Amino acid sequence: MEERFYIDVHFKVSSGWISYAKINLGYDQEFTHSLFEMLAGRILPERFLKMNLMETKDDLAVLHKSIYCTLPELAENCMLVTKEVFRFYNLDKGH
Repeated sequence: MEERFYIDVHFKVSSGWISYAKINLGYDQEFTHSLFEMLAGRILPERFLKMNLMETKDDLAVLHKSIYCTLPELAENCMLVTKEVFRFYNLDKGH
């Protein structure tokens, strides 16, 4: 699976945000944006976990959207992303 879109997962520390996980979503923009819209969380930075929808474009990281979530929401989001990416690349795309 080619990487173009990915989710970068961060947690808040006293000095800012630390990235600790990267979830590759592949190359399909429509799929990645619709998937990110399904995730649980809020757009206001009032939580200690953050998920950024990113795109690699001309070797640069481009931020598309962010959500802030609780630990249970992050767990739910990880399960949803795994299920939807598997479904998309194995069933919908016919690979």
